[in-house]
Amino acid sequence: MRYFRMRSFAAGRCPHITRGHSCPRGSADRPLPAAGSALRIKRVRRGPILVVEVAGDVDAETAPTLFAALAAAIDVTPRVCCDLRGVDFFGADGANVLATAHIQAAHARGAFSVRGVHGFAARVLDLTGLSGILRMED
Repeated sequence: MRYFRMRSFAAGRCPHITRGHSCPRGSADRPLPAAGSALRIKRVRRGPILVVEVAGDVDAETAPTLFAALAAAIDVTPRVCCDLRGVDFFGADGANVLATAHIQAAHARGAFSVRGVHGFAARVLDLTGLSGILRMED
């Protein structure tokens, strides 16, 4: 197995290049959006819990939208569940959003849970250790 050293994006280099070659100007700073990168979010009240249903891709571009939706939900009620059943891609930025929402709910003396974790989301949460911290529902 080959391991690659990561280079800084600030230097205008692609992260997968190790020998000082650079990508075309601006491509490392502004990657093209993925074809299905739209994020759809719906809030549904289920008893005392507010469920935030997420569909689409959770990546660097869409994570701020997810964060805003979860933060607003926690402001309404501290018992929030994030449903990831409709998520196709889930990156590290999504894991950061879930960790932040967990902390925000804890500060509000509430509960934050995640359900419908599968595919990329399951792998990312396992790799980051969040699967052992976040409350997972079936």
